[in-house]
Amino acid sequence: MAQTLITSEVDFNRPGKQTGFLRIPHSVHRSAYGWIPVPVVVIARGEGQRCC
Repeated sequence: MAQTLITSEVDFNRPGKQTGFLRIPHSVHRSAYGWIPVPVVVIARGEGQRCC
């Protein structure tokens, strides 16, 4: 897998529902350690109906 600077609060391999943010690094003159939050919701491997 390619290495990236984007980090996540969400474990994409864990079953169930999770919410969190992807943290995309963003550097500005005020702060060299800033980041842009991108909301993420994961619903994985639950019981019940599935489409397709």
